[in-house]
Amino acid sequence: MCVAGYGLASATAARAELPGVAASASQPEVRLGVYRSLCGVRFAARRSDLSVPERAEATRIVSPRFIRHAHAAGFKVQVWTVDEEADMRGCWNGASTD
Repeated sequence: MCVAGYGLASATAARAELPGVAASASQPEVRLGVYRSLCGVRFAARRSDLSVPERAEATRIVSPRFIRHAHAAGFKVQVWTVDEEADMRGCWNGASTD
């Protein structure tokens, strides 16, 4: 099981109430991770996973660089359903699958 909340307040409350349960980063935390990755700055480590869409409007969220940075900071990355094989390969090429 992995709990998730879109907003920071709900994600923080869920983590506080369920400290032993996997929790996804909130939308603001994911956004910060994307910006940091684009700038080549490492993610800040915290106890959560990243459950993310492949894209958010025109912004590509999942890329090999994003996944490498997330894994280096100790995050697990869970990508929302990717329907096309070519899109899936674009998400993971060059990224560690550990």
